[in-house]
Amino acid sequence: MSLTTVFLLTVTVMVSLDPLILGDVGFQLSVAAVAGIGLMLFLVRAYRKPRQPALNFLFSIMLISLGATLATWPIVAYHFGMISLVNILANVLVVPVMPAVMLLAMLALVVNLFWPVAALGLGLLVHFLFIWMRWVTGWLSSWPGAYFDGVVILMRVIMIYYALLIFASALWLKKQGRSWREVWE
Repeated sequence: MSLTTVFLLTVTVMVSLDPLILGDVGFQLSVAAVAGIGLMLFLVRAYRKPRQPALNFLFSIMLISLGATLATWPIVAYHFGMISLVNILANVLVVPVMPAVMLLAMLALVVNLFWPVAALGLGLLVHFLFIWMRWVTGWLSSWPGAYFDGVVILMRVIMIYYALLIFASALWLKKQGRSWREVWE
């Protein structure tokens, strides 16, 4: 079973169990982000990635951020009235730190059972990483023109945007000599 099938099946089951979830902003953003990431990775799969592991990692983060951003910005603008222009850079700087934060936090919980002082040290590391992430996002958001606030976007504009995104994706696939059927494989 392909990831696309699993994704659509999951969304279908969630909506079948609670149709009101369609109006939930978190659900809309999650579904759009996952679809955007999947589509972006599918569309660029035919291209070579950098050979250096560090560049490949950054390239992947940028593609993932770009896919999520392209898919979610209309929803964010509609519900929150904001469009960020620095979110991809923020993700490149912050996302690599998140696995360390999660691992250190889980480790601190386990270590706390046996050695509370060591767990405090691990918790302090998590705290400093959070401070760094907050500083980076605050610094980027302080840039002039980093984001637009008070944006009003109509639902028909969102529909047109997604239609154009699908059309552009179809053109990109045609240029590559690929089809949508490959999404299901």
